Amino acid sequence: MEETMKVSAVTNTTSDTKLDGRKSLVDTLFDTLTLKTAKGLIIAKDALETVARWLDTRAKLVGELATKLSAGVPSTSASENAS
Repeated sequence: MEETMKVSAVTNTTSDTKLDGRKSLVDTLFDTLTLKTAKGLIIAKDALETVARWLDTRAKLVGELATKLSAGVPSTSASENAS
């Protein structure tokens, strides 16, 4: 009877260890994937900020060009008044 209790205790301890091992593996995988996802999001953020600066520069250039081009064109109301 005492032998059965010892075997039962060892079996329970072994199954608990296996369960803890699985939890540990799942936690490790979760932590690793979370870390990789965070790094990926940081890279994406940096890329988007770079693209935003580039687009802002291009938008300013296009605005300046539009201003220069519209300054050389007489307005339609002025040409109508001259007729």
